[in-house]
Amino acid sequence: MTGASVSILQAIHYHCEALGTRIMTPTSAPIPDNETERIEELDRYGILDTPPELDFDDLTLLASHICQTPIALITLVDREREWFKSKLGLDISETPREVAFCSHAIMDRELLIVRDAVKDPRFSQNPLVLSDPNIRFYAGAPLISSKGHPLGTLCVIDREPRELTPGQIEALRALSRQVMVQLEIRRQNAAIAQLNRKLTEEAEHRKEAEKLYRHIVENASDIIYKTDARGHILYANKAIEAILKYDVEDVIGIYYLSLIHPDHRGDVKRFYRKQWTEEVSTTFCEIPVVAGDGALVWLGQHVELIAENGAVTGFQALARNVTERKRREFELQQRLDETAETQRLLETLLERYISKDVAAEIISDPKRYLQVGGDKREVTILFCDLRGFTALAETLAPDTVVDALNMYLTELIDSVFALHGTVDKFHGDAVMCFFSEPDSSADHAIRAAKCALDIRRRVKRLVLPAIPDTRLSVGIGINSGKAVVGTIGSERRMDHTVIGDVVNVAQRLQSMASPDQILLSASTCQHAEKRLLVTDLGAFSIKGRQDPIQVFELLGVSS
Repeated sequence: MTGASVSILQAIHYHCEALGTRIMTPTSAPIPDNETERIEELDRYGILDTPPELDFDDLTLLASHICQTPIALITLVDREREWFKSKLGLDISETPREVAFCSHAIMDRELLIVRDAVKDPRFSQNPLVLSDPNIRFYAGAPLISSKGHPLGTLCVIDREPRELTPGQIEALRALSRQVMVQLEIRRQNAAIAQLNRKLTEEAEHRKEAEKLYRHIVENASDIIYKTDARGHILYANKAIEAILKYDVEDVIGIYYLSLIHPDHRGDVKRFYRKQWTEEVSTTFCEIPVVAGDGALVWLGQHVELIAENGAVTGFQALARNVTERKRREFELQQRLDETAETQRLLETLLERYISKDVAAEIISDPKRYLQVGGDKREVTILFCDLRGFTALAETLAPDTVVDALNMYLTELIDSVFALHGTVDKFHGDAVMCFFSEPDSSADHAIRAAKCALDIRRRVKRLVLPAIPDTRLSVGIGINSGKAVVGTIGSERRMDHTVIGDVVNVAQRLQSMASPDQILLSASTCQHAEKRLLVTDLGAFSIKGRQDPIQVFELLGVSS
């Protein structure tokens, strides 16, 4: 609340006390729900505490004459006060918001009409009713902004109870709309005045800036040029002579696209046509240009559209010589392509010996696998051997034996790799695989069991062209436990393998298996956490073990 508002309210209290009148607290007007937005909107008009203006005073005078009241006001309800932009019949410039009739009027979009304030419980104890200006009649039309916020009122006041005719009410509404028109005009005029001041300041600096700009442009090390709307060069600085070996006079008036290498003109034309049609203000493009001496020069070019009155009238460009960088980039890309091709060939080669997952790990961290050593982890070992193949091979031609082995090994390796296993080594028709890499995942025993069932299925359906009536069968042994997984050998010859008793037990189980039989150890069953369907075959003594081991036959894997 301003000091003026406080003094006015105090004066009212002192006046009433001198007359012996008891001052009662008036009914406070409610605060609009959108008060914050309403105040922000009022502030945007920049109208508060401005001098009187004839355009507003004329409207106040019309309101007083039409409604035949001694008092008429244009009020604006601020945070803690009601300020009068125009007043007729009052000497004060504002009143506290808490006693203002207009604080009630802005709560509705319709007129607030108080026929007799003494009889209205909202205003009967209001100091503006009980003392000067002794308000009895009030009619206020809210001033609604274009965003729907009530900023204040155009109001008429009388010291006697009275009514307004329908014509007077409509006139008061119409005059309130004209107040808002004047407020909008005033705000627009203020914005225009501010813009004019800014333009004047810019004009004062433009000559000096243009002089500095021309000096910079003429002495720049990069090419700077400008075209018309058809793309013909209107201006070019001296850098074009040093970079492209053209005299400035020779390029003025030529079509910019004629400088581009013929193989790239179509792409460059489409690029800049898109910029023009979509009116993209600035772009960057690297373009190959044929220099005056016939050399190919790459320019990294920034292009900015020039527009006047909403129409594109040309463009201005800054072009830097990036030929050396492009040459280095080309050489680097060649090396990267060669490296990628080498890596692809290496991955293909590795995947012939190990699973795709392990191959990817070796490629990502080759130093780890180039060092002799290993680490102990949980693994599952699978040994597979063709039953009776040695005797069969003696009856076949060497080429037929090799073809048969390759067909069998292809099916076996596809199955192992599909379940993320690693093929460790071949020994004739016997194969050793292990499951654990690339990490010690808990499902390695289950994956090994699934692989064994899949190998048996694949081998059973295998048809050898040379001996179509012969069916192959396998014996498989599986064991799980801790083993050393790593690289052994020397710097000249290395092998990524598994070492430990767990390998020996798996091999013994494989040798015990009958054709198409898959034997498991109790350790594998435990690692699979009861997901394997097995038959307990009892305890067996195996070579290298003092105590018998429990042996199970694998029938399937539960889901």
